[in-house]
Amino acid sequence: MNETLNVEKKIVERLKISDNIHIITHKSPDPDTLGSALALYHALHSLGKQVKIIHDINFSSKYEFLFKDYSDPNFEGKLFVSVDVATPDLLPANSPEVDICIDHHINNKIEAELKLVRPEASATGEIIYDLITMLGININKNIANCLYAAIATDTGCFRQANTTANSHTIASKLMNIPGMDYLMITRKFFGFESLKDFKLKKLFFANAEFFHNKKLVTSTITGEMLKKLELGSEQIDNGLYSELIKIEGVCVSAVLRETDDFVKVSFRTNEQYNANEIAGIWNNGGGHKRAGGCIMKCSIEDAKQSIVNVLAGILL
Repeated sequence: MNETLNVEKKIVERLKISDNIHIITHKSPDPDTLGSALALYHALHSLGKQVKIIHDINFSSKYEFLFKDYSDPNFEGKLFVSVDVATPDLLPANSPEVDICIDHHINNKIEAELKLVRPEASATGEIIYDLITMLGININKNIANCLYAAIATDTGCFRQANTTANSHTIASKLMNIPGMDYLMITRKFFGFESLKDFKLKKLFFANAEFFHNKKLVTSTITGEMLKKLELGSEQIDNGLYSELIKIEGVCVSAVLRETDDFVKVSFRTNEQYNANEIAGIWNNGGGHKRAGGCIMKCSIEDAKQSIVNVLAGILL
């Protein structure tokens, strides 16, 4: 039997016989982790199970619609399921041990009794769709909206290299669910820009620097910039991290975001280079072929210099 299918069946059976389930999302949550968690919440809740989402409270207000018809119950968890969490340091503070890990990051380092990692999936939302289908649950509009948001955002509205035929197939099926609102989701994530977003983008592009015959481009988002614009880090449009790789001749882009404790680096690459491998040069890094990231505990200038120095031997 195919090993992945075997694990999927074990997870489905475990979910069927379990109750008091906590679903865990990653820090600085995005629509894939939240959409996957809430879709699974609605599916399991329809079976009469007690389910709770464990999530970082700091996320963009654009994501609030994902919580439609979600109630936050108070009970002691007996089964702990992580979704779209690649490494232990991305788990929320004081997170319990994970029983079931569901993810699409090739470098997943979560320890779990049952571990389902499918790197070929464009988003964890695709994996959750398959599990909900295997559970025999009819997908309603809430589940459809959550899963569509997960897949659409992790594929950059189906424009990025990780988009597959399966991404389109699942999206098409979700769009046919009565009451599902794909237009709202598309406008919310890809058709709207606040004045603060626009001002941040201006500063972001002004900070762009080119290195190594313009094959590498970097930009920085400092704490001072966010303070000036009265923006929280969770309010940064995720699409901003993919803007620089669009520039002609650029092979690798690196966006450095400053926090109080570390610098978060987001890499994007063209077809010649692997973002997961580049991010992995720094111990805690990883991701996907075209998008990866890492954390550096140093100043933002030192982090940038480290990237420039290391990539000098790669971007030949």
